[in-house]
Amino acid sequence: MRKGDHGKCGVFILVMLKKKELASEVNLTIREVCQRLDESAALVRKESPEEASDYAIAIAKIFETITSEIFVPLYREHSDIAPPIWHEMHESKE
Repeated sequence: MRKGDHGKCGVFILVMLKKKELASEVNLTIREVCQRLDESAALVRKESPEEASDYAIAIAKIFETITSEIFVPLYREHSDIAPPIWHEMHESKE
């Protein structure tokens, strides 16, 4: 998949989440999931350092997919629900 090409999943998100209230709920849920994944990586680092690197790589791949397939299309449609850090990161790239 090329950078900026969100495939079928991204198009689905753009089409299906036109309703701002639904988009906002999905945003909060996915961000909570990301927080839990981050917490799981911290747990693995603490309890099993020898496995931490591989686990962190797996979590990073999940975050990359969530970002490209959910957050990018979602925030393009509803930029006002994006966290402030999202705007800061993307303003610096423009």
